[in-house]
Amino acid sequence: MKETIYTIPLMDAFNAKDECPFCFLEREAEQHAIEFILGSGASYMEDDIRADTDKNGFCRHHYKMMYDYGNRLGASLILGTHFKKLNEELKKQIEDFKPQKTSFFNRMKKTNLRMMESSTNIGHWVDEKLSTCYVCDHFHSNYERYLDTFFDMYKSNPEFAKLFQESKGFCLPHFKDLVETAEKKLNDKQKESFYPVSPDGRKYEAAGGRSKLVCSQERLSEQRQRLGKFPRQRAAMYAESGRRISCRPCIQD
Repeated sequence: MKETIYTIPLMDAFNAKDECPFCFLEREAEQHAIEFILGSGASYMEDDIRADTDKNGFCRHHYKMMYDYGNRLGASLILGTHFKKLNEELKKQIEDFKPQKTSFFNRMKKTNLRMMESSTNIGHWVDEKLSTCYVCDHFHSNYERYLDTFFDMYKSNPEFAKLFQESKGFCLPHFKDLVETAEKKLNDKQKESFYPVSPDGRKYEAAGGRSKLVCSQERLSEQRQRLGKFPRQRAAMYAESGRRISCRPCIQD
């Protein structure tokens, strides 16, 4: 398969032997984005970059990364114009806000924010602001292409398929995305090496002995067992030193 700007990062991510190759790609992308806007290139002084950061803003996580990066001047300039735009938009939303009539039945219901959808213009505006982040969007704009390239390489590149089989697995969000994308990208024969069971319930025997989905589940089980061992090891260490400790009973496997 011909190398592209997407195949090389994917190969690097799987060669890194990280717990989740797509998390590795995400960390690399967000670090690149932070360095791009705050690094020595001073991209924060360019009008088009500042227009993007003013419009999209940043999530909590990347606000913290910007602070930790250490370029206080660059961060203050970026956030200064971003907050100015936010303030202008908020002022307009407040001017347009009109309280709604509420029925007696709705006033008596318990508040459940997880099930509540925004019904005011201010709520919709805040939802829109919280759904965008300049750094997050930098990765997400390429993420779907990474997924497509992943399956193209999986089907046509034996070296990459071997790296995939030897990988440690994936985090739950990226695991979900891989399974959902595989449904559209793989034919029935290819799914035999990707899924533990077929649509009719038959168990597949994957190349190399185990399906990668089964390996991901086993990896999660290994992590759980390691976490379960730690409290018992600590208790044994204190017992051996003659110190008595009081704690809740450990959950048994």
